[in-house]
Amino acid sequence: MAKLSFGVFCMYLKRIDIFGFKSFADRTRIELKPGITGVIGPNGCGKSNIMESIRWCIGERSWKSLRSDSMVSIIFAGTSRRNPMNLGEVTLTFDNSTRMLPVQYAEVQVTRRIYRSGESEYYINKTQCRQRDIRELFHDTGIGSDGYAILDQGGVDFVLKAKPEERRAMFEEAAGVSKYKAKREEAIRKLDRLEIDLGRLQDSISLIDEQVKKLDSDARKAQLFKKYKGELGSMEAGAIIRDIGRIDTELGGEDERMAPVKEQLEALGASTVADEGRLIALQLERTSHDEAVVASNQKIFEIKSEIGRLEERIANAQSSSEQTTAQLEASRAHLAEDEGRLGEMEPKLAHFEKQAGEAREALAKAKSEHEAFHAEFEKLCAERDASENAVRELGEKHLTTVDTLQRLGNERRSVENRLVQSEFEVRQSSRETEKVQGKISTERTAV
Repeated sequence: MAKLSFGVFCMYLKRIDIFGFKSFADRTRIELKPGITGVIGPNGCGKSNIMESIRWCIGERSWKSLRSDSMVSIIFAGTSRRNPMNLGEVTLTFDNSTRMLPVQYAEVQVTRRIYRSGESEYYINKTQCRQRDIRELFHDTGIGSDGYAILDQGGVDFVLKAKPEERRAMFEEAAGVSKYKAKREEAIRKLDRLEIDLGRLQDSISLIDEQVKKLDSDARKAQLFKKYKGELGSMEAGAIIRDIGRIDTELGGEDERMAPVKEQLEALGASTVADEGRLIALQLERTSHDEAVVASNQKIFEIKSEIGRLEERIANAQSSSEQTTAQLEASRAHLAEDEGRLGEMEPKLAHFEKQAGEAREALAKAKSEHEAFHAEFEKLCAERDASENAVRELGEKHLTTVDTLQRLGNERRSVENRLVQSEFEVRQSSRETEKVQGKISTERTAV
């Protein structure tokens, strides 16, 4: 069974709160009183988990010392009836009425919490802190992952069988030397880091010295450049002044030589002004000529357009004349056909008249036979009826023939009227054609 040992008159562990750590699925609180507290139970009931929770809470970093596959594995993994939890938490409450811990509180709570994602949190009196703060808090108290206050299974055998160097570490912890030894090691590490930083600083100083030397050389070169540049400016200014005097002298001589040239330029300017006036007059005259040419071109264009329209009218008149001539020829052909049909109807009319005469003779003969053969009245009545029917049909044929002759006469008169109209249109078209040709001849003569 794991044992927890503290200084008798220093401080003691008052309370342990466990939640989600290994087999503690429910929030569990263990109250401890001054003296000795024993935890009794069968193997596998979780007695060692209590001691491991204390070691884990005060900063144990080795998950192998906690009999776990990883630091996350200490979280309750669940059972067939319970779901796994997402965090594990242990809180230790210490009585600090003797002020052995370097804080101004009579009661100190140390809490460590781990999440399934692997993130860990540390708290002292519910104030978040670092793991290092908790380890420094328990220096010289014997409480820690390597302290003598916690002896697990095999811890006594380890003390009895330990080497002198290992026992020395425990005695130093009990004597309060380990705190200063840890500070000494931390100071040595800081000195090592300081030496490394000093080396880097020395390298930086050497680099800066080289840059300073280079900048000093560049500054001297810049001063020389500034000095030489000033001298060069003075020399250039003197040369420019001398050049200006020489140029002024040359300009005076050039002005004397340029006087007659200026007079010639003035004369040329006057002649140029006169020439420009003549040029403007010529341009105005040319503009008037151009306007006349444009007007002539416009008139020619209008005459050509009129000629085109007249030629189109001539073509239309010729086409109309041809159509009229064709209609006249067609009318003459229709007239000839009508005269032929009239000639054909004259023999038929003579035949019909002959038939009418024969009918009249037959009627006279029938009347004479009627008078002669009165006894055969019934037979003659029938023959008479037949003869009357024949006479009626002949009369209808005669009327039809008369109507046909009248219709043919009307058609003949209509054809003659169309022929006269066509001849009039032909004469009218000929007169218009002659007028158009005369107008075209007149326009062409004018052009």
